[in-house]
Amino acid sequence: MLPSRVAPRSADAEVAGALDAVIRRATARDLPWLVDLGARAFAALGDYSDILPAWLAQDNVSAWVADHDGERRGFTVVGIFVGDTIAPEGPPVDENVADLLALAVEPAWQSRGLGRRLLGHAVGMASASARTARLRELRLCVADDNFIGQRLYRTSGFERVVGDFGAYPGGQRAVRMVFPLAPAPMPAPALAGATTR
Repeated sequence: MLPSRVAPRSADAEVAGALDAVIRRATARDLPWLVDLGARAFAALGDYSDILPAWLAQDNVSAWVADHDGERRGFTVVGIFVGDTIAPEGPPVDENVADLLALAVEPAWQSRGLGRRLLGHAVGMASASARTARLRELRLCVADDNFIGQRLYRTSGFERVVGDFGAYPGGQRAVRMVFPLAPAPMPAPALAGATTR
């Protein structure tokens, strides 16, 4: 007897599966899986099996997991850091920034909208915290040869920042992209009838 085969899922069903995923805060039980997926997803960039646990040990860093049908499908890691925001004109300013440190999706779930959904969750969380945490932007770095990632971020409202942001251990240049969370300060409006000298 031949093994039974499951009918392939339609593209609509695959996208619906990504949309049905539940995004929840990661727990200690998720750490081995999270590190494993991160090490696989970012292998070309360097050894993330050490980097991810170091990030997650920090109080200012949190991870979020996308579950679907009881299985983990992807994650984000976001940190909140003090200062060093790149101002549109001029030197760094003293405000906090949210940093999307990592976003990874299991290979079988890529190109189904789950990465975009996880990214939207990270943007939503940062936006909701922007005022109280004094967050100016959600930033990230992506490898210069990761064109799919750059397109995802660009089409989600991130803008590329000009500058040298270093390189990954694998040799790829880091491209900084930012999603503005708070409007830049506006100059005070001139009073009607006032003159300036």
